[in-house]
Amino acid sequence: LDTRTNGVDVTGDVHVPAGRGMLDLNAAVNYTKNRITRVDPLPQILQGKPTDLTSILDLVTKVGIEEERPAWRGTLTAQYTIGRVHGLGRLSYYGCFASAQPSFTDRETYGGKTLIDAEVGYHFSDVNLAIGARNLFDVYPDKPKAEFNNNDNTFPWAAASPFGYNGRYLYARAEVRLIQ
Repeated sequence: LDTRTNGVDVTGDVHVPAGRGMLDLNAAVNYTKNRITRVDPLPQILQGKPTDLTSILDLVTKVGIEEERPAWRGTLTAQYTIGRVHGLGRLSYYGCFASAQPSFTDRETYGGKTLIDAEVGYHFSDVNLAIGARNLFDVYPDKPKAEFNNNDNTFPWAAASPFGYNGRYLYARAEVRLIQ
């Protein structure tokens, strides 16, 4: 099996004074395309035998290699600091992707999604405390249209999701500086 991956990453950072504080902006865009360029033929032992195999590579594996991760991905992050207080907002975009299940080999395409993260914090002399949310608006991947593409309703989403299946994640963080 031979594959080829082509892609490009573009990032940019800007740090600007804003009011009494500092605004840091970061933007990142990624395009990646994986494709299979060559597949080995069936092994000699299987050639000429009654089998429904036409290739050593099935559709599930092909979709997994070429389409299970979005070609497009992007983030825009803004972090504002004023004195000891800091806040962060992040918008993350995950483009469409495809998934297929073994034995049924029905390929389904799932739409792109945008997630928003937020955090606020306070910096003491050697301790930084913050609270935040990843996927603030509780976004989930699309559900498969066919029941067998989610293991007969055992798992309600596709076999792959670029941003997971758990929805909103709330957290509290403490960072302690031990060495000056």
